[in-house]
Amino acid sequence: MREAAGASTSELRTIVDKKDSELPNLFLSALPIALPVVLISLVSILNLVATTVPVTSITESSGTATATTTNPHPFKTGDKLNISGATGGNAGNYNADFTITRTGNNTFTFSIPSGTNAAAGTLLISKTRGAWFRYLEFFGSPNIAMLLAALLAIYTLAAQMIRESRPMEGGLMSTLAKALEDPLQTAGVIILITGAGGAFGGMIRLAGIGETIEALAKSYGISYILLAWGATAIIRIAQGSATVAMITGVGLMSAIIGDGAALPYHKFYIFLAIGFGSITLSWMNDSGFWVVQRLSGFTEKETLKTWSV
Repeated sequence: MREAAGASTSELRTIVDKKDSELPNLFLSALPIALPVVLISLVSILNLVATTVPVTSITESSGTATATTTNPHPFKTGDKLNISGATGGNAGNYNADFTITRTGNNTFTFSIPSGTNAAAGTLLISKTRGAWFRYLEFFGSPNIAMLLAALLAIYTLAAQMIRESRPMEGGLMSTLAKALEDPLQTAGVIILITGAGGAFGGMIRLAGIGETIEALAKSYGISYILLAWGATAIIRIAQGSATVAMITGVGLMSAIIGDGAALPYHKFYIFLAIGFGSITLSWMNDSGFWVVQRLSGFTEKETLKTWSV
């Protein structure tokens, strides 16, 4: 074993040699990992299955309005709906709750609040979510979920310190603060590098490099599969984020191939090329590179040889 992340070899050996009875509760130890995954996934699933129906027209601008939907709607009289997403008219006056009266499979009516002009363009309607969903949405946001996980991890560490009767100079809080110094330093470097890579990726998108690559590809007749892989790989190497590289590659290729009807092969091959291009090389501007380097105890050169290559 090699010293890494502020832990000496002897400390690592002591941890490895511990008996099961000396370890913290398995459920409590796994909770900081499982909790954010469950919260974020649950909110994502609820947003995905939420009923949203487009409204094609609203006939009145005041009083009682009649809304017409593209397809039969599932709403009933007394439902409280959120109407939002207007693309014309007084769009900003929406994003509000309305109690409706069902008048048909494709129509319903609602009372327009005083001072609101309902003569707007295409709208989206969905059932108003209750207070429970708002609370869940708050705790399921990535930042809050990760904060809760961090607090649980700190609690688990503190409980284990007390259980093992560790010597605590300056008390529990002082000992905890000292124990968290090295992990925070390690995470801080990774966060800074990730943020810099994300900012650089944003600059690449705003600079119009995608349009330049598109023009060159059309001029020289480059294979779209090679172009998809090469452009995504270059963007990945330049700014470090596989996600940013993939999104940029998709935007670039969708502008070039359209719906893919003119391709001599299935457009799925373009998707594969973009995916492979986004994982081409992980090096010093990638947060994953530094996670491996810091936690393994490798030098930068060793990490390039093992992780990158």
